[in-house]
Amino acid sequence: MDHDHSEPATYSNELELTRRLIDANDRKHALHHCTGALALEPNRREWVPMLRELLADERLVASLEDNMFVGAQAARAYHLHGKGEYTEALAIIAATAYVDAGYLRWYESWLGDAIRASVPIQARAVFAVLNLGTKFGVGRIRMLPAEREAAMELVPIVRLAVSAVEDEPMIYVIASAILRRAGLHDEAIEVAERADGKVDSAMVATAVGLAQRSLGQFDKALATFERAYAETDDPLYLFERMRVLADAGRWKAALAQFDEVAALKELDPENLAERKAIALASLKGTAPAEPPLDVVRRRALNHGVLVPMLDASANVLRDVVRQLTEKAESPRAIGDTLRTAKLEAAVEGQEGPSARLCMAMMFAGSSDPRLASYQGSTLAIRTIDDEVDQYSLWKLEDGVIVQALPAPPAAVTEWVRNVALCGADETVLEIESDFLDMWAEAKRTPPPEAAARDWVAATIHPEMPIERVGMGPDWLLRWQVASLIGLAHSEAGWLGTAKRDALLALLRHEIDWPMAAAIRVALEIALEDPAATAEIRKQLIVLSSELIGDHNIGILHTLLIALHTLPFVSDEHKERVQKDLASRDEPAEDDEDEPEQAPEPEPVHEEPAPAPATKKPWWKFWN
Repeated sequence: MDHDHSEPATYSNELELTRRLIDANDRKHALHHCTGALALEPNRREWVPMLRELLADERLVASLEDNMFVGAQAARAYHLHGKGEYTEALAIIAATAYVDAGYLRWYESWLGDAIRASVPIQARAVFAVLNLGTKFGVGRIRMLPAEREAAMELVPIVRLAVSAVEDEPMIYVIASAILRRAGLHDEAIEVAERADGKVDSAMVATAVGLAQRSLGQFDKALATFERAYAETDDPLYLFERMRVLADAGRWKAALAQFDEVAALKELDPENLAERKAIALASLKGTAPAEPPLDVVRRRALNHGVLVPMLDASANVLRDVVRQLTEKAESPRAIGDTLRTAKLEAAVEGQEGPSARLCMAMMFAGSSDPRLASYQGSTLAIRTIDDEVDQYSLWKLEDGVIVQALPAPPAAVTEWVRNVALCGADETVLEIESDFLDMWAEAKRTPPPEAAARDWVAATIHPEMPIERVGMGPDWLLRWQVASLIGLAHSEAGWLGTAKRDALLALLRHEIDWPMAAAIRVALEIALEDPAATAEIRKQLIVLSSELIGDHNIGILHTLLIALHTLPFVSDEHKERVQKDLASRDEPAEDDEDEPEQAPEPEPVHEEPAPAPATKKPWWKFWN
């Protein structure tokens, strides 16, 4: 049966197509759309009767075996579970849940069924699922709300696994890590101690010590890490002691412990940042309200970085600044030099409209793109497809791409300016404060009341103080991020809010610098509000396919950081973006303009997830 392939693959459309195709006896085609509905909403039930009807045909069941679509594999696992073939069903749904966390509820339910049926539980399949809980919150004591919620989602599986898997003590170590992330610290200690004498004692000490530190049992944690150091002679355990001392507000002792470790091992930038944070805190002399080194860890994983925009226009503007201001002695002198200069630019390809806006701000001191002498393709303009077209940023007018939104109220502009300038020094061109500082500033100074549309409009109606003209593209991006931070804090909640509609609109179509700002701000919302996490994660995963090959690798780097940071994003999406970035020739930029790559978060004496190996037992790690 033919149907309109232009219709969006929504859950309701997939269900309706499945019904129509079954009625037309086009059952193989019906199965395709039924698994599509299942993949979109694995925890709804409308597709169940139709799937059961279709899989009564063993030929259709057989067709699923080599179909690697996530919905097809889930359907196959569903069929096997219904036949009581729990071991194979669990193995398939474990792999499926690793790709899409929506199937964790299936795994939890089926694991319970298998245990009640006295079916032996394979440790490998359990590890595949529990591994999801070790990829976020690494190296930190306090989890962000979405991280804690994600860990809590795994807790029922952890408890079932601990009760059923008796021949693999590493389960206890991984289970302890997840329980600690969920805030169940006493249970984390009890479970970790079950592995004592069965695995490397240092692993047990690490799990126990981190849970004790999380509980504020600082003396116990110090003793635990001291024993681990005595057994291993590994100075990393002395660093763990330093972190415990910092949490306790024992600043002098923490600095002394740092100096002891510094004499034993080579230090990395994160270690030096930890020492700086402790030294600054020691000047205040007060006990910390929160673990003071958690933010250092976040910065080490690029959570604070604003990745420079790296399209051709932005790179040219940076080169021009270097050439024209080599002898300028201050940020103001740099700005004065540029404001009196003239620049003509001609570009090819899909350059973002923000590039022309930036040029007008730098050389004309105006947010009117018409004042920039700029020739380029109009292909870069893409209209945002929202119901009332209220968040589209740009429009084409007399051959020039100009703002489609009016300027925001003065109160909005003033607030954005203050957040963008937080930590700025007029005598220094670059601003040391980062995204996390700007987010914290927004919490200290809530934004004025304004419509979501006003905050979106602020991204394309910037100010550029004379001292910031030399920052050029980096200042404009910073302004755009500050604008959307204002949007994020403009109203409470997520579902049903105007800020949700605005951010999702920015993430869906117009590929321009505000998209990078929206990605970074949406990430922080997703981490702080569990109600927003799944929807934002889904949209960022969509972007991991849609942005492949885009001209602005700065946006891709920003996306990659977000994918690495959010809970329950499978490796395939990160690897897709990483592979695309690796396939490109990086632009000729100085190191200071190169974005930092988002590293795969791997714990250092944390609780790393076990991984298969070829020559060593598959549960070995730290190799």
